[in-house]
Amino acid sequence: MLRWQGQVDKAVRVIDKFLFERPKELSLLQEKSDAYRYALRDYPNDISFLFSYTQFLYDKYDFKNAAKVLKKIKSEDVDYAISLLKMRIMVQWDKYELAKGAFQWSNLSEVETNHAYYYLGNALLKKKQNELAVENFKKVSDKSDFSLQAALKIGEIKYANDLQSGNEWFEEIQAKHQLNKDVLLREKAFAMKESGKAKEALVLFNRFLEDNPKNEDVRYARAMLFSDMQLESAAIEDLKRLHALLPESADLQNSLGYTLLSQSEKIDYASQLIKKSLFSGPYSHAVVDSMGWAKYRAKKYEEALSYFRYVYGQYLDGEVVGHYIMALWASGQRKLAKKIYKLEMKYWQNIKKIKQITSDVEKGLSQ
Repeated sequence: MLRWQGQVDKAVRVIDKFLFERPKELSLLQEKSDAYRYALRDYPNDISFLFSYTQFLYDKYDFKNAAKVLKKIKSEDVDYAISLLKMRIMVQWDKYELAKGAFQWSNLSEVETNHAYYYLGNALLKKKQNELAVENFKKVSDKSDFSLQAALKIGEIKYANDLQSGNEWFEEIQAKHQLNKDVLLREKAFAMKESGKAKEALVLFNRFLEDNPKNEDVRYARAMLFSDMQLESAAIEDLKRLHALLPESADLQNSLGYTLLSQSEKIDYASQLIKKSLFSGPYSHAVVDSMGWAKYRAKKYEEALSYFRYVYGQYLDGEVVGHYIMALWASGQRKLAKKIYKLEMKYWQNIKKIKQITSDVEKGLSQ
């Protein structure tokens, strides 16, 4: 009835609720898709429905059909948003020149032009097209609100090459943007972390927190870095400290709970923290995934699958995929686990995380 009344967003929220409560009914995901498609049948010229459906297809990695729907949208009101999404699709297809051609550059305002260069550079950076990314970041005007962010992204790329060129670039950033010592140290640490220089980033995070022990963002970033380095005990200490300062933060409850799952004797307590997060964010991909992993760590594999099926239908992150595969394998559904593994390993951005999570059964999955 909501769909018939044109209230597609509310209809989708209802479907999401049923997807969570009955995750084995995979047809519900098709219902969500149909909600958009039928809305388009009834309101074929409604720009908001067309764009919502395009975004839905993009999020499902269905770039081909997303591009087809985009071609149907004709409205000056959303031209720029359409161009941004078209650009992202072209980058995913490795059609980098076409990505740049997604924009009618001559029709863009100065703000839109700088925004477009920054987001195109960022999309290329995620695809490891570093030279092209730098080329676009450098086109962001020095007067733009994105100027500093673009410069920091270039610093991240330079650190990926070598530390010296990264340090030299950050000296230029400091002079140009007049960053104080603490801000410079923080941004260098973040850039090193993103470029894969974990040990070097940790040294800078430690130095920053010695002088700024109450900085929550940096302490949280250090906790996540500890976790990435498989230093769970150190990560837990930082997260406990943050949780004590912000006991009502659902994100912190979830992060602490998820990290505590690495310790067998803490699984019950970790699960309680994640449950509290789930009450605050019942449709959060991260929290639902954590709840599934808590069930998995407690060897309740069938219960874990309920959570993983839901979040896998919504969000194809490498960690989510790896968790879902492990739960399928442990519950005896090995044929399906192999099928999903082989399918998802084609998406290069998720390969590292999937392999890390499934390392114990990778040989079986590859057969």
